[in-house]
Amino acid sequence: VMPEHNAYWVLTRILCALYRLTSIMLLLDLQTLQFDFFETPEEAQKSGYAILSHVWGDNEITYEKMEAILAQCKELDMTPREAFWRVEIPAKIRNVCQYIRRCSYEHVWIDTCCFDTGRTNPYSDTVAEVASFIHEYYKRSSACFVYLEDVPYDGRFDGDVIATPFHNSKWHTRGWTLMELLTPRSVIFLTYDPHWNECVDIGSSSELADQLALATGLPKEVLSLPDQT
Repeated sequence: VMPEHNAYWVLTRILCALYRLTSIMLLLDLQTLQFDFFETPEEAQKSGYAILSHVWGDNEITYEKMEAILAQCKELDMTPREAFWRVEIPAKIRNVCQYIRRCSYEHVWIDTCCFDTGRTNPYSDTVAEVASFIHEYYKRSSACFVYLEDVPYDGRFDGDVIATPFHNSKWHTRGWTLMELLTPRSVIFLTYDPHWNECVDIGSSSELADQLALATGLPKEVLSLPDQT
């Protein structure tokens, strides 16, 4: 499976290098908004972490940006949670983190920030290694939350079945979509509701099996399997 663009490919190679050199896994603590380190993915699994699947934008938050926020907290005598609302963090990340915490998860893994690029060499890994690494993180997550930034809450399923905003979301066209859709125990789709200024659940993969089958070409029977949470 080929990546959707060059930046994503470089990231996945970085992630794979980190996994190969050390099995330490970084998760974002949704209470403190600081990074917690787990010695192995198996150890991280015990925390019952959630994982975010999304389409990259132009203003994603990186590990380096998060570290800068933590440094700013010390200078301004703020907690990371206070800084989280005051500094330049994409609204997508704020809203998704809020939603996942309301679902009683304590940790989340976000591909853009839960790794340290300074510790790895991004140019020494194969496609198979990258795929194996990402599969492991998604497999061990308790739930995968898919944020569809290009799907409006109102009218998300309006129109002909193959012309709805949900069907035409860019998320369905990504190189990693099938793996991220089929590997986790549970997949929940989110979008943004401007009326309440928050993320909302628009259905699980089993509930949206008909629409997903049309958008991805996967058999409905595979998508209709009950969540394993």
